[in-house]
Amino acid sequence: MHRPPRFSSFPVVIVLVGLAGCATPQYQTAYRYEPPADAQGRSCVQGCEEKKVACQADCQARYQACQKDAAPLVEEQYLKALKEYELDFKRYTTVLRHYEIQYYNSGPYGPWDYYHGYYYPWHLPTCTCRPTPYPPCPHAKV
Repeated sequence: MHRPPRFSSFPVVIVLVGLAGCATPQYQTAYRYEPPADAQGRSCVQGCEEKKVACQADCQARYQACQKDAAPLVEEQYLKALKEYELDFKRYTTVLRHYEIQYYNSGPYGPWDYYHGYYYPWHLPTCTCRPTPYPPCPHAKV
């Protein structure tokens, strides 16, 4: 018995919901500033503008004074951090050199291969058991 294929309405519902989402109205808020029509309103706006300019100038002056006071502290902290970096770098290089000396003197190389901070690979280990280029003939008599 052969049943006809079932038609699923789920994909159709998804497509319709998606299309309905595109058709919704979209709102946008727009602001439009207009000066007041009467003299009292214009006077109020002018007073607010003057206060805003004075406030911004005061803020800029305080900001520049703060920068001027902080500049020596920043330079001092920078120099301190630079000195700490130099000390850390010296410690690191000392530990690295010690490690390299220990590594090269304890390996298959001799203690004289490491001289004045440089490694000379004079005595590299070589493999004495090299594979033959062809497998031995099974009929050959040895």
